[in-house]
Amino acid sequence: MGKRTVAEFSKVDILVSNAGIMDFKPFLQLTDVEWDKNLNVNLKGQFLCARAAGRVMIKNKWGRIINIASISSGGCGIAFPLIVHYTASKGGVLALTEALALELTSQGINVNAICPGAIDTDISKGVKESGQLAQVLARIPKGRLGQPEEIANLAVFLAS
Repeated sequence: MGKRTVAEFSKVDILVSNAGIMDFKPFLQLTDVEWDKNLNVNLKGQFLCARAAGRVMIKNKWGRIINIASISSGGCGIAFPLIVHYTASKGGVLALTEALALELTSQGINVNAICPGAIDTDISKGVKESGQLAQVLARIPKGRLGQPEEIANLAVFLAS
């Protein structure tokens, strides 16, 4: 990915890692395959992208890495049932972001995480289908799902 981007654009300035999956399943019913798939997409993918982009950004002494985590990441005090694997992966994203920020700041690279709540995307379809939408909305002061544009605006700010 990094080589292809550099070949086309000559450099990498900004990385927004926004891949994520979430399915609903009781903790005791999770298989190793389901656990690994979730952590591979939600955490390992962000690590691999940051490493590829970071190598290029270091050469230019400038860059912005923005990881998308979640309020359901363990560190914010908000968790939901049936998504233990998702919560663990997004908690890992926060830890990864903190460590990368400390390691890369001297190279001119800022690393931040955005921890959105429930956003009206394909993942929130699972919230609706699981019957947990009312429970989720009850914990949101505005009483509605967030919009993708609200997160995008924050990412643009952090990239500036």
